[in-house]
Amino acid sequence: KYGVAEHPSLNGLLMALEGIKFDDSFYYMMDEIYPIYIIMAILIVVISACSIVVIANGFNISFSERVRQFGLLKSVGATGGQIRRSVLFEALILGLIAIPLGILAGFALEGGALLVLNTYAPDTGLFDRGGVSDFRLVFNPLALLITAAVALATALFSAWRPARRAGKMSAIDAIRQSGEIYVRDRELKTPEWTQRVFGFEGTLASKALKRSRGKYRATVVSLVVGVVLFISIYSFVEIATRNMSAAFTKGSHNIRVEAWREPVPPEEGMGDWGYRYLGFQDEVETWLAQRDDLTFLSRRYIYGGSAGEGLPESFLSERLLSYSPDSYDYPIIFYAIPDAEFAKLAPGAQGAVPGVLVNSTGLIQLPGDKKFSEFAPFSMNRGLVLTLASGVSVTLAAQMRERPAFISSSWEGYVEILIPASVFHQLALDVYGETSANAHFLVTAKTPRVLVEELWDQFKNTGKLNPDFNVYDLESQWREQRATSMLISLIGYGFIAVISLIAATSVIATISTGMALRRREFAMLYSNGMTARGMTKMINLESLLYGLKALSVGLPLGLGINFALYAAFKEIFDVPYRLPLNALLISCAAVLLLTYATMRYSQRKLKNVSIVEAIRSETV
Repeated sequence: KYGVAEHPSLNGLLMALEGIKFDDSFYYMMDEIYPIYIIMAILIVVISACSIVVIANGFNISFSERVRQFGLLKSVGATGGQIRRSVLFEALILGLIAIPLGILAGFALEGGALLVLNTYAPDTGLFDRGGVSDFRLVFNPLALLITAAVALATALFSAWRPARRAGKMSAIDAIRQSGEIYVRDRELKTPEWTQRVFGFEGTLASKALKRSRGKYRATVVSLVVGVVLFISIYSFVEIATRNMSAAFTKGSHNIRVEAWREPVPPEEGMGDWGYRYLGFQDEVETWLAQRDDLTFLSRRYIYGGSAGEGLPESFLSERLLSYSPDSYDYPIIFYAIPDAEFAKLAPGAQGAVPGVLVNSTGLIQLPGDKKFSEFAPFSMNRGLVLTLASGVSVTLAAQMRERPAFISSSWEGYVEILIPASVFHQLALDVYGETSANAHFLVTAKTPRVLVEELWDQFKNTGKLNPDFNVYDLESQWREQRATSMLISLIGYGFIAVISLIAATSVIATISTGMALRRREFAMLYSNGMTARGMTKMINLESLLYGLKALSVGLPLGLGINFALYAAFKEIFDVPYRLPLNALLISCAAVLLLTYATMRYSQRKLKNVSIVEAIRSETV
């Protein structure tokens, strides 16, 4: 901006940590930064909304437990405004106590998360980018103020509706606890099939939920919150780790070596520096071949240029022509294999440049196909001669219907031909030039880190000018991917555990309070002849109705958020959509088990209560 430097250097690590796009090569997820913001926005909205619902349910439960208290206060002269202010003041006091404790707990959890991060982050490669030693906890005053303000506003907002209800309720209704019960016939009607399928107990269970809509809704909402959050965070972790695994697919080899050329000084200080190509590549291959602690696949190749009109029309298969334009040139690529190995593949091969055609695409998905498939792209007869635009004539002596291990597993549109190493050197020297020859070696080593250092010392750190030579520790890359996936999983599943506990606590409190408030109702049913078996059946059906209602709402919402996260990730990783079956099954089992266990536990607590005492009791 100010002309200080024509080409300023960038602090890439700092900019990446701040979420600023600076380099298209910084990880795959930094190619387009806006999907990251979309993903985070989805998660923040879901988490914030669910947190407000859970807190509001807590105040609703407290209100239900204290209805009679509010009625008594009104009966001795308290006004509706005083009751409302009392409830809001209680929310304020609770917030002033809970917010500092929550902030301290938040920092403690963050400290634990950073401890895990600092333990595993070296394996993710984060420390290799800019010399970061570790991550530490930072107390940001603005962040603390925002957290406290949002939490206090959430508490007051959550308490506003119960406070308003407490202020409007009449003293008589509050003392009789009739404000929570709806007795309109139209709203209490149940379908006939309910009694036919579940009997009289099923009708009672359905009517009980309809009469106490407040507790029913509070319980269902808490369950829905848990289901939505579980599916959302589970989906985020699953999609993120699956995409990372797709980006870093592990093969049998753990090191890739790339060698092209080495600088050569002029003789006696005269002339310009030159380069050594084939000799340098041969030297690297010889060094690898002499080691007994590794195995390797040699991939020496030359791009032979466009095939031009050297490919007869009959050479291209019908399936290939149906997907490729007529003007496509199908460039040639020559791979070198040892002469003895070539002789086994194509005995009696003739011609100046004999070749073995790799005639398999591997598993690929062509345009218009709905699934991956493998086919032979070419139609070849032994002795077929391909005359290339470079003037080279290749005589095809055989074909391979499986792709060799040293070639990419998926076809990229090349005509791939294996030729003897001696012919490869001849083409590189006489036709295409040494600069066209490249060498890649796929190495499987017992101690990859040690071998990487030895390769660097042998061919790179020699005190000469840097050769065009690179070594990639694939084992470290896969280790980075595993460690990063582990970090995402730890954070994601840890968050799932915390939110699930909050939602479960809310559900347990709501159901337990509702059951305790209904002990007079249960005593009346027992006094009118209901058996213990019938009561158990009614309670079980109520828990089933709770669970089914929560799942009917939570599962579609969770799937919607799951697809929204997938759509955001699709901007980065274009992978097929996968239904989160595990999350759906776990959610269904957890919801049904939680409601059943809570209601049965609450029923057992009331089991030893005398029917007469329960009917005479006016307090809980």
